[in-house]
Amino acid sequence: PRSPELRARLHGQKGYVLIEMEDYSAAVQSCKRSIALSDSIGDLRGSTDVAHDLAYAMWQLGERDGAMRLMHQMLATAVQRNWAEQQQYIHLDLHDWYKELGRSEQALLHMSRYSALSDSLSRVRFSQQIAHSEIAFETERKEHRIAEQDQALRIAEAEDRRKSMQRNLSIALVAVLLVVAVVLWRSLRIRSRA
Repeated sequence: PRSPELRARLHGQKGYVLIEMEDYSAAVQSCKRSIALSDSIGDLRGSTDVAHDLAYAMWQLGERDGAMRLMHQMLATAVQRNWAEQQQYIHLDLHDWYKELGRSEQALLHMSRYSALSDSLSRVRFSQQIAHSEIAFETERKEHRIAEQDQALRIAEAEDRRKSMQRNLSIALVAVLLVVAVVLWRSLRIRSRA
């Protein structure tokens, strides 16, 4: 593919798959290619997403200091850009890593930040779901009201057609009766002259 965006995504996805296959050395190389491509096109979000995988692969390879440094850089970027979901997952990984290193105070700090962000994001999602539900309810109610109005209009139109037909039939009947009356009157008049 010629698109640098697509190539960056593909290398990032390849890195993720390699991590799942526990081929961390190849994952590091693929993630670095993805980050380089993302950086070249100014895709900071994409670069930060893949850097998370890179840091994980580095950690698994025993490059603890580099992985920790990269994770803290990503956290700073996520905080600066107000990327709450990324902050959440970074804090969770940092919790696990600090716990693994036996640094329970820092692990607890990151777990508490993860929990706070998780709760905050859950509240936001819940609020969004309520807003979407309210919009859906209002839309459905308006559609129901429109359907009722359409039905009322169809009934009114049918009633108007019925009344128009009755009026036309009445006029036709009166016209026929008039013609019959004129014919009878003329025939009576002709008889009375004869």
